[in-house]
Amino acid sequence: MNKIFLLTLLSITVLFSVEIPTKHAQERAFGKSVELNAQIIQLSNAGQSVTSLVSGHLEKYFVEPGQKVRTGQKIARIESILVSQMTANYISLKKQYIALDKNSRAIQKLYDKGMISMQKLNNQEIQKMRCWHRLIRFLLS
Repeated sequence: MNKIFLLTLLSITVLFSVEIPTKHAQERAFGKSVELNAQIIQLSNAGQSVTSLVSGHLEKYFVEPGQKVRTGQKIARIESILVSQMTANYISLKKQYIALDKNSRAIQKLYDKGMISMQKLNNQEIQKMRCWHRLIRFLLS
């Protein structure tokens, strides 16, 4: 009875099993680099643990196991989606602000010539200041 049950279970497992696809790592060029602070913690077993303010995976080690390091020395490169997103958001906000500033100067010239209303000039300045505040909040967070 047990043998029949085991054979049935085994045959069901084989019938419904699927191959799990695997992918090999590919080498690719490293993009823009951002330096971040990290802290080295001495553990009781004389090893060290490196902690960082952002999550990610280690892309490259700059030191060998057992090598002594100095303050400020690069230890490893961490590739982080969070840092990439933050960089993209900053660049986007900065470009928006530059475009709004350019538009504000153009609208100011039109206002000075009497070709545009004070309301449109004020609306443009409000948009520019809102973008400026988003940029400052981003930098302070």
